[in-house]
Amino acid sequence: DTRTRLVAEALLSDPSDDRSLEDWGRHVGASARNLSRLFVSETGMSFSTWRTRARMRRAIEWLVADYTVAHISRRSGYA
Repeated sequence: DTRTRLVAEALLSDPSDDRSLEDWGRHVGASARNLSRLFVSETGMSFSTWRTRARMRRAIEWLVADYTVAHISRRSGYA
């Protein structure tokens, strides 16, 4: 689904983006409920789980690139 892909691409590009599912829904023209269903059907996991995994994936890439843990945590959306 195009809407799900837009959200996924945006979050992979900027994992620190902390918008809620409701905010993302407004951004891509879908209700939060519909977007939630789409994430499960397209990825096999909830939006929250997918976002956490996407953040961890990027964090691992940055660790390998030798960024500091503090830098990675900020860029990944963690305080």
